[in-house]
Amino acid sequence: MEEYGQTGFLQDLLDSLFRILIENTISDTYDSQVFECLVHIIGLISDRKYHQFRPVLDAYITDTFSFPSAYQKLTTLLREYVDRATEVNQKYLVKAMKSLEYLFKFIVKSRSLFNLLEEGKGKVAFEQTMKHLLHAISGMMLHTSDNTLLAQGSALKYMCSAIKDIAQVFDLVELSRLMVEFINNVPKERLTKQKLKCIDDLVHSDLFKYPECRRILLSMILSHTKSLMEEKKEELEDCILVLSDIMDVMYSKDFGSHEEDIEEIIRMNLRTIIQAAIILERKSKVATSCVAVLLSVLRQMTDRHYKMYVEEFSYTIDLRDFLMEILILFRVLVENTVFPSDWVEMIMLQNSIILRALRFFAHTIHEKFSTDFEEQLWNCFFHCAISFLTQRALQLEMFTPSKRTKIVSRYKDMRREAGFEIRHMWFHLGQNKQYFIPALVGPILEMTLIPEQELRKATIPIFFDMMSFEFNEIDSTTGKIKGNFSQVENELIMKLDALVEGGCGDEEYKEMIYVILLQLCKGHSAMMESGVRFVNTIKELLQRLLEYRKIIQNEIKEHRMSCIVNLLNFYHDIERQEMYIRYLYKLCDLHLECENYTEAAYTIMLHVNLLQWSDESLPPMLQCNWHLEAQTQRQLKEMLYYDIVGYFDKGKMWEKGIQLCKELAQLYEQELFDYERLSVILRRQADLYSHIISKLRPDPEYFRVGYFGRGFPSYLQNKVFIYRGKDYERLPDFNARMQTLFPNAELMRSLQPPSEETKESDKEYILQKNEVSKFQYSRKMEDSGGDVTSLWLERTFLTTSYEFPGILCWFPVIAVTTYQVSPLENAFDTLDTTNKKINKEVEHHISEPSANVQNLSMLLQGVIDASVNGGISNYKIFYNDDYGDSIEDRKLVRKLKDSTRHQLVLLREALNIFKRKAPEDLRPFSAHLEQKYEEMCVQIKQEYSLKAPDNTSVNTLKRYKSMSAVSLSRVSEAFYSSQSTNESNYATPVIRTPATRTPSVFVKADRSNSISPNKGAKVSNLFKRTSFAASDQSSEGGSSNRNSLEQPIELTEQITPRRPLRPDANDRRQNRPSSNQFAPSTLSYLNNAGSNSSLIDNNSDTDTSDEPPPLPDKCADSTTPVETPPIHNRQAGHRKSKPIPPLPNEGGSPPPVPKKSSTPNCK
Repeated sequence: MEEYGQTGFLQDLLDSLFRILIENTISDTYDSQVFECLVHIIGLISDRKYHQFRPVLDAYITDTFSFPSAYQKLTTLLREYVDRATEVNQKYLVKAMKSLEYLFKFIVKSRSLFNLLEEGKGKVAFEQTMKHLLHAISGMMLHTSDNTLLAQGSALKYMCSAIKDIAQVFDLVELSRLMVEFINNVPKERLTKQKLKCIDDLVHSDLFKYPECRRILLSMILSHTKSLMEEKKEELEDCILVLSDIMDVMYSKDFGSHEEDIEEIIRMNLRTIIQAAIILERKSKVATSCVAVLLSVLRQMTDRHYKMYVEEFSYTIDLRDFLMEILILFRVLVENTVFPSDWVEMIMLQNSIILRALRFFAHTIHEKFSTDFEEQLWNCFFHCAISFLTQRALQLEMFTPSKRTKIVSRYKDMRREAGFEIRHMWFHLGQNKQYFIPALVGPILEMTLIPEQELRKATIPIFFDMMSFEFNEIDSTTGKIKGNFSQVENELIMKLDALVEGGCGDEEYKEMIYVILLQLCKGHSAMMESGVRFVNTIKELLQRLLEYRKIIQNEIKEHRMSCIVNLLNFYHDIERQEMYIRYLYKLCDLHLECENYTEAAYTIMLHVNLLQWSDESLPPMLQCNWHLEAQTQRQLKEMLYYDIVGYFDKGKMWEKGIQLCKELAQLYEQELFDYERLSVILRRQADLYSHIISKLRPDPEYFRVGYFGRGFPSYLQNKVFIYRGKDYERLPDFNARMQTLFPNAELMRSLQPPSEETKESDKEYILQKNEVSKFQYSRKMEDSGGDVTSLWLERTFLTTSYEFPGILCWFPVIAVTTYQVSPLENAFDTLDTTNKKINKEVEHHISEPSANVQNLSMLLQGVIDASVNGGISNYKIFYNDDYGDSIEDRKLVRKLKDSTRHQLVLLREALNIFKRKAPEDLRPFSAHLEQKYEEMCVQIKQEYSLKAPDNTSVNTLKRYKSMSAVSLSRVSEAFYSSQSTNESNYATPVIRTPATRTPSVFVKADRSNSISPNKGAKVSNLFKRTSFAASDQSSEGGSSNRNSLEQPIELTEQITPRRPLRPDANDRRQNRPSSNQFAPSTLSYLNNAGSNSSLIDNNSDTDTSDEPPPLPDKCADSTTPVETPPIHNRQAGHRKSKPIPPLPNEGGSPPPVPKKSSTPNCK
């Protein structure tokens, strides 16, 4: 019959089969065939293809089946098949095992009908038959041959489905024992997955709902899961699934008390579950299930369970290992939870369970491991508890008010309870605290930074306890009381820096830790002084760190630089080198982002100054993340030197780079004898020299900036700074940049000091001034009505805290001095400034023959044909020898006359250049200037009794080019030819000594202050304070005209910037063309960039003098070798006072100076 026909006539077929089976009592010839047909039909219905007929079969068994004695034949036949498992056809045996559910349904239904007819007769015999059948099935599971593998697998899969029906006619406890036997009989390495699936089905069966049965089954289940979890990791997921289903049943209160069941689970599987949770991948699904099982077990554990489990350990070391394992797991769970972050309820439940466990484990650790102290265990507890307390999920401040209220109402603030437990454990340590100082300073600091007031009050005193313990500790070397708490101090400062920068801490914490520790320190007589000093340091550090953290969230890098420098100064003052260097490189990184290469180089120099030229191992605090491969101080210093030279090159500070190259060359040549590297550094040095001559270097601009008002950050309020502008940056560009930094600031246009109302205002006012080359500015004292002979100025000198250029592009003004400038002084300074402008143009056109003459023509017209401003005639009254009542005034009169003579020389040279280079359309203008110049000379001679220098003096201006007797091409030819000669020829080309030595554009630093490779670097004040000067004059409301004689530009040598500029024309040695990099009218510089020794006229302490200091001596540009009066002499040691060296006698004389063009000279 077709399969479909069999299912279509299912009821008739089954009735016929059972009738044949029952009625054939004489012979069992057809019993096996009937049984096979029955199994076939059940198997057919079980197939998915005919699954819709299952209700038909169920209805037949329930309503239609009517064969009371069928169970006898069915149990007998089924047992025979099982007993002869290795002999019968496996195909039919497998089908029989798949049909177990319905076979037992027929057996149970038949027995039920028999009971109705016979009123329970034969119950014991039936139970024995059932028991023997189940034993037979269990016995079949012992086979290890491959022949029975499919049958055994089918039995495991379908046996539990029959339990519900068997339980109706069989004792449940006995059935549970039989099921335990059935599972246990499966060989250890055989059908593991099927066995676990059978166990899981058993958990979901009705047997597991009854306490007596569950107690029997649970022991077997836990035994199997434990062994499989420990031995076969691939079955871990299935084992955890079984345990998860078990805990689901345990949570239900419908199935009686589970206290004994939980005890059994704890005893047998808790340790295994913990170990599995530790090794599983955090983000895996199985890890989530495993942790959920563990939390479920811990959640249902009572104090009795905890105590029972601890007492179960026979050896203390086993208990220690268990506590270590579970504390490590707790820490991992709170730091990297296995649950999604939006599962807030699950995470909070996990935390509440862990906190309850921590309380009990803390008690156990204190009770069991205080006498026999276990440092590792205690340490593990502290770190676990602190990690629990500081986890993100417990920071209630991050939640909405409604969510925070809901969490607190259900779980309270668990941070506070954990903090109290930590405090309690700390104070139980006693003398064992020595093992945790300073290791626990950082974690406890992180805990105290949590913004919970009661928690902070409870835990901040731990720091004082640490301080006092270290203070009273006996030094192992001296045997005396240590008397300091340096370890706690160092660790607290270092960790505080990292934590506050990371977002922890606030103003409230700063005040609270200060008040609590200060009170405790004052109560300790022995360490009151050092304790109070340390507490003040912590408060100051917190203030700076909080400011820095607020600024780093801002995109404006200049603000971050200022805060970093504040921290640099602080760490330098308290001698924390590792923190100092850490912020040095933060500052350097910011400079590199802003392309402030010069400042980046000076920043790294601060690290270099801490290193020595020695092969001593590099201390950890001096290490640099840029060069982790450096093992010694010399290696790191050498590597950093190369970095600095590169940055100086990019920042166009080639002179400083040359100094470092020379130092490296000395190291390679005299100490390391590394000629390969020597050749490299010398080529690098040569490149830097070439850049000085060939590359354009714009004049630096300096700006005075004052921040007035309470609207600015605290480190800027009502302070004045000097800013170094960027390349080619002028006042409007600088204004725009500053107002970008402070968009709400108002620009002040007056040089008047701000009023108190402005300083205390909540607004922001910025005061800026351009033309500050020497950090001084002048303003009119009163309106003179245009009469320059009565124009008195108020001149202000500004002193900055550090040298320019330095580690910042700006530095605060720390000293301000003012004095009055007389009309005579103003006249001399104005004329001297004009001379420098003319000299600069002359130098520019000599060094750049192709330069445009437009600026030169404008300058000459403004001086020679000063029809609007009046020119020198404005100062006619000052040329009288009888002018002035004092010796100083008469000196200034003589200097004014010298400056006038010098101007005529410069004008003559400038006119010659203009005449030579002027295009055809400017020839008439050139002739006009020549005529005006002659008239000017005549007027000066007649009215002022001044005679211009002779032609010789004028001609010497042209001795500007190199006076070497050998041309550059000849030098190059000789050099290269010497390299190609035969090795036996040792002759070298003779290069004549130049007539005059060309000075460098920088002044070599005093060797006594430099760091030599032969000497160790001595750490002193890393920021050497000095004063600088810049000059700028302006009149309120007046416009600035750079080419006007009335432009009140001041020039002084009192305060100078650090960046070495190109020297003025009168400062240059006359044998090298100008690179025209720095304006001679803007800056002069010191012999030693870090020294104040070149201040003149005893005016170095202008801020402490009661009377206005005398003016510094000014001298006319000494480009020409005219004899100048004694008042022009500079101080001894200044470069300008050196005479020009004589021409060399050997090797011939330089070519003669060409004659000037026949341009009229002033007589």
